[in-house]
Amino acid sequence: MSEQLATCSVIIPTHNRGELTVRAVSSVLSNVPADGLEVIIVDDASTDGSTQALSAEYTKNSRVRLLSLRRNSGPSAARNAGLAAAGSDLILFLDSDDRLLPRALAFARAALRAVPKIRFVALDGDCITTFTGRCDRHAHLGNNLGWMADVFRESVKWTVQVNPPEDMDERPCKLVIGDFSETELYDDLFFLSGVVMHRRAALAAGGFNERLWWGEDWDFMARLNLTGMGGYLDHVGFVRETGRPDQLTRVGGSLRLAVTRQRILENLRASRFFGDGPSRALLRRAQAAADYRLGRCLLDRRHVRPGRRYLLRGLRAGHKPLKTLVLLAGGKPVSALERRRNRFHDRSTQQGANAPGSSKR
Repeated sequence: MSEQLATCSVIIPTHNRGELTVRAVSSVLSNVPADGLEVIIVDDASTDGSTQALSAEYTKNSRVRLLSLRRNSGPSAARNAGLAAAGSDLILFLDSDDRLLPRALAFARAALRAVPKIRFVALDGDCITTFTGRCDRHAHLGNNLGWMADVFRESVKWTVQVNPPEDMDERPCKLVIGDFSETELYDDLFFLSGVVMHRRAALAAGGFNERLWWGEDWDFMARLNLTGMGGYLDHVGFVRETGRPDQLTRVGGSLRLAVTRQRILENLRASRFFGDGPSRALLRRAQAAADYRLGRCLLDRRHVRPGRRYLLRGLRAGHKPLKTLVLLAGGKPVSALERRRNRFHDRSTQQGANAPGSSKR
């Protein structure tokens, strides 16, 4: 096991981002120890000379490989190409405008060694909004909606202490272990750039849905969580940048997230992961919650007929019957949790920041 965990492939999809990609690669190569580490850059048919520049930059570096797609196929196709080419037991998908911190991979390996049964470990990170300079520390615990879901507490099985790798003067970190599959269906939990996973788990999840250019990481993480238990490590291992004008998409507010959730659940319903009774019941509960949320968003935007239709779907499934009846009667119940959600969405929209589940290469 220790020999396998000594190897890691970091896959970086990119499109017209030569300089940012060089910065991302440098951040990966600064990780210690660097033994068994490879970086796979997947250039998604760049048109600004990035392909040639990256090829010249790394032609003599044996730890960096450059793959070039013939046509612009989107982040899912680029990540899948990198996954197919990876030769390591561990995989990390890093966005081209994000950066790893020097001890990230060492801590992830330590966590996976401590609990071999988990399929992945998610490191925490800092989020920086480029045009304001605002930095949100510990992005998972601060602004991530999934961690506020009621079902999250039921997902946690136990916690362990992970000691820092040898020769590192760091404090021990808490590793939260659980079956997060139900929580992930309600709200995305993890930022993809901080998730170190076993390659076999990524393959078992089926890779990325190439029809999705937005929300594809959320869709993938939902399926990855369905392959087995994972862990969250309270070590800041990456820096995430948001708000760049060349990012594929930005948060469009609560309505766009609600519509994305519907698409993801539709894809999951058609997948092989929900064949038995318990898993189907899990999906029905998540669908009812998604219908309720989309119905509320539509009513807020005065789309009354479709809003009522989605609310009735959720009501028939038994989701929040009292609040739904108030809404259908013309009221507007707002809980403390929902007010916090709304503040988060409003702040994200104003900053132009990407939330989990949005494309960002």
